[in-house]
Amino acid sequence: MENLTYDKDCPASLLGVPDAWFPGCWMVVTIPDQVDADQREWDEAEKPFPAILPTGEKITVKIDGAAYGLWTSGTGDCCVRPVD
Repeated sequence: MENLTYDKDCPASLLGVPDAWFPGCWMVVTIPDQVDADQREWDEAEKPFPAILPTGEKITVKIDGAAYGLWTSGTGDCCVRPVD
C-alpha cells in the first residue's frame, strides 16, 4: 500500500455508523490526503484504505461515490463505507 498521510484532516461520513453526539447524522472519520485529492480514482478502483475514527483508532473503508454523487455535477460531501 502506498504511503498515506493525514495532514489535511479530510473528513468523510462513515455510512451505516450513527454519530453518538449528533442523532440522525453519520459518524465523521478522517480520510487520507491522497484519497481526498483523487476520490474518483479510489472509488473506481474500489481500493480499501484506512480512515481514522474520532477515537484515534483506524478502520478500513472504501469510497462510496454513488452515495454522494461523485460521478455527477452535484457532488456532495465524501462518504465511505466500512470494509468487512
